[in-house]
Amino acid sequence: IAEDAGVAALAVHGRTRACAFRGEVEYDTIAAIVEATRFPVFANGDIDSPGKAAEVIAHTGAAGIMVGRAAQGRPWLCGQIATHLATGLTPPPPSLTEQRDILRRHVAALHDFYGDYMGLRIARKHVGWYLGHQQASGTARSDFNALENCAAQLQFIDQTTRNAKNEVLAA
Repeated sequence: IAEDAGVAALAVHGRTRACAFRGEVEYDTIAAIVEATRFPVFANGDIDSPGKAAEVIAHTGAAGIMVGRAAQGRPWLCGQIATHLATGLTPPPPSLTEQRDILRRHVAALHDFYGDYMGLRIARKHVGWYLGHQQASGTARSDFNALENCAAQLQFIDQTTRNAKNEVLAA
């Protein structure tokens, strides 16, 4: 039906709506869809590492993968996956300084795009995802969420990462 309707590609998540975000992702159905269609099929669901991406492609025969929640707070994950799929090697996550720079640019772009009022609020969830990969993120997240201006958010990012010594924001 999809091919007859002109669908050029399809992304398939390995869970049903009823599963919500719980339970095991089921990749066999994705493999069956790949076999039954002529267009590219992209596998999605619980792909949280370069190794998992390679496993899912090998199991399903999919043309590629989609990454969702696993990249929240780790936008470099997609580049790590692409490198791993192309070379078999997984690059390390960015250094703490590089992660701070990525986060800082991300938050500044949110402020610029959405303006001070909405940018400040939208930045809270994004910074929460970055900080969620840290062990001591609970206090940092609530402290960040209490900030009421864009400059304070950027200063917080600078100060938090300066205090983190050699720990990474996310691995």
